[in-house]
Amino acid sequence: MLKRISLWLSTGLFSLSILGLLVSTTLLLLVRPTAVKTWVEKSGTYSSLPHALVTEAAKKQSTEGSDAVRFDSPLVQDAAKEALSPDFLRSSTATIVDGSAQWLEGDTPTLDFSVNLQPAKQTFVDSLGKSLFERYDKLPACAPNTAPTTTDPFTIDCQPAAGVDIEAVIAEQKETLLASKDFLPENSLTASSVMGNNSAFATNSAIPAAYQASRIAPVIFALLAVISGLCIVFLSSSKRAGLRKIGWRLAITGGVALIATTLAVIGLTQTKSLSTKQSDDAMITIYKDIVAGLLNAVSQDFAKVGFLLAGITLLLGIILLFTTRGQKSKDVNASKKPSKPAPALAPAKIPAIATPTATPTGQPATPKPAPRKPRRTLIQ
Repeated sequence: MLKRISLWLSTGLFSLSILGLLVSTTLLLLVRPTAVKTWVEKSGTYSSLPHALVTEAAKKQSTEGSDAVRFDSPLVQDAAKEALSPDFLRSSTATIVDGSAQWLEGDTPTLDFSVNLQPAKQTFVDSLGKSLFERYDKLPACAPNTAPTTTDPFTIDCQPAAGVDIEAVIAEQKETLLASKDFLPENSLTASSVMGNNSAFATNSAIPAAYQASRIAPVIFALLAVISGLCIVFLSSSKRAGLRKIGWRLAITGGVALIATTLAVIGLTQTKSLSTKQSDDAMITIYKDIVAGLLNAVSQDFAKVGFLLAGITLLLGIILLFTTRGQKSKDVNASKKPSKPAPALAPAKIPAIATPTATPTGQPATPKPAPRKPRRTLIQ
């Protein structure tokens, strides 16, 4: 009875260990700094983020009723793309991801990173000022004795003969843009500015502890699987029976993992679709392309890792079942095969013993001597 209970516990522990090994290994391979950087790269964030930030600034500007800077102008869009170049965004992403990884790995006590945004903002206003000058230079001269209806460098329609110092107007526009809180409001992007009211998150020691535990979880689950697997083999009625139990658990766990991975990929795909169908009032609408790209990149990598690990587990189970099944059929055939009867031994020939015959007088007769063979004479 105790042996059966131990076997039942060992098989349950083995199944849970294999499942935990699959989950923890998937997280280990996916939640890495290099993987996160790759997701951001594949998502198209570096090309979509400038437009999203300017769109958000224009939306905030229209809500507040301010028109100091025309964020809806194509010139502003072009300047933002030049300031927030892919190289700048890539290096900024690396700074944020690496700083977060150091905190999660326990190298720093708190979440800490800093991205200097002042050079990007200065590049933005300088590029915009240059574009405004080029636009003004291409305007025709105003008609004699006619002044432009506005001195706004974004909308002025002709060059007056006098009365408008375009350099001073553009310089004022640049100063206004540098002081604006609508686009890149901070001079540097730090962990505290990102967290905002959730600053306790950056000092929570439980999060790094959980992350570090997840790094060694695959080793722990692998050891448990090996130990429980050995117990199954030794507690089973035979080695073959124990191996078949292990094979069945591997096959079932691999099949369950395949189904779970498929459902997770479908869920990520549906979430990506929902993110692109938000109303115009939702904040996520501005960043929907970025969110959809990130979800798509995560879904692709998750599908690759999940299907690979689940497929390997299922294949190992099938191979183990197939090999042990071959041994069983061989043993059964050997037991069912009729044994050949042993060949009958020929009876040994016993030489006849000559018995002396009695004479009429009752005395045994003298045996007659054997006749001699005639000699052969050689003819010379």
